Amino acid sequence: MNISICNEEVSIDNITYNDGLNYGRFDSSEIEVFPYEYSISKEEFVSLMSRSYKESLEEIRKDDINCNEVSAFSQMNYADINSAFGHPEAFGEAVETFFDRELFGKTLANSEARNYIINSTEKVEVSNEKITIIGRCFRRK
Repeated sequence: MNISICNEEVSIDNITYNDGLNYGRFDSSEIEVFPYEYSISKEEFVSLMSRSYKESLEEIRKDDINCNEVSAFSQMNYADINSAFGHPEAFGEAVETFFDRELFGKTLANSEARNYIINSTEKVEVSNEKITIIGRCFRRK
């Protein structure tokens, strides 16, 4: 896993994430906002998220059937986590909707001592080898 801010790699010891209800909001003009990219290998993602993915997949499948809905999971034909990487657009949507902050929680310390705080997910790119989450973060003053 690696994280870059303004295209420069940053130590994970210097970054955390916002797990509050205001995730995605940048209300104060007193903070500095920066673009970030968080990349994690397929192997790491599968290791960390397979249980959660499987549970979510089953729950969403039931919701899709009961509510006659179309979800990112149905667009992947309810693929298992490894096969989901073969559906980059739909899997990216699923990661953005259901798993981004859980993934941050499993890989980044939630600490007041960190300088940068991830505060939005704006795009998720999926390839056969990795997932890249793109968004904005801010620096503590």
